[in-house]
This record gives sequence, structure tokens and C-alpha cells, in this order.
Amino acid sequence: LQRAIRKEVRMMSDDERRRLFDAFRQLKASGEYNRLASIHRQVLLYMLQIRSTH
Repeated sequence: LQRAIRKEVRMMSDDERRRLFDAFRQLKASGEYNRLASIHRQVLLYMLQIRSTH
């Protein structure tokens, strides 16, 4: 497993950008994007709740 480095979207080639956006469209069409967003939202709300109680 190699360390991943996030590439700035403005620095991507047209093909890389197309493949990225196609992947996002597939995630959204399958409902997986919303599932992942919900997990992140729940974690954020939990962290905010912990912070406000301390």
C-alpha cells in the first residue's frame, strides 16, 4: 500500500478530471455518496457534541 497524494483538481489533465467526475457520478447514482456523506455528518455532529460538553 502506497501513500496517496491528493492532486489539485485544477492541475489534472482533461482525462483525469473526466474520470474523477465520472467516479463521483457513479457514487451518487448508486447512493454510496449519500451514505458516506451521512457517516461524515454523524461523526462531525458527535465531535461537536463532545466539544460542547467539555
